[in-house]
Amino acid sequence: MSKEKNGLRAGAEISHYQVIRELGAGSFGITYRARDLERGFDVAIKEYLPREIARRSDTDDVVLKSAEQDRFYQWGMDRFVTEAQILAQFRHPNIVKVLNYFHANQTAYFVMEYQAGLDLDRVIKKLDQPM
Repeated sequence: MSKEKNGLRAGAEISHYQVIRELGAGSFGITYRARDLERGFDVAIKEYLPREIARRSDTDDVVLKSAEQDRFYQWGMDRFVTEAQILAQFRHPNIVKVLNYFHANQTAYFVMEYQAGLDLDRVIKKLDQPM
């Protein structure tokens, strides 16, 4: 069975952001490193794309694998946007700031400050300490 490639390609533009590369993917979405073309700095963009029920089309739109999943997809996207709205209200040095959220490609995105560094798995491996 071939693995679907759901991520946006490097160079793809969504709103005024240009994708640099995929940072990671999970069951409900993909996170990218991107460039804010208006402000000239890098950001992280989280995309709602639940891989069990949706996929990327050739035009970069997110499409459902089955029309019967539309209600569940919309419900999940509403929760995703609500998460972005709530996170955008936080101002704390240990929480990455949400800068923007929007709809495009038949899905939703939220934009966060890009924080370079190691992810938690790498930090733990580097310390050689079980969690």
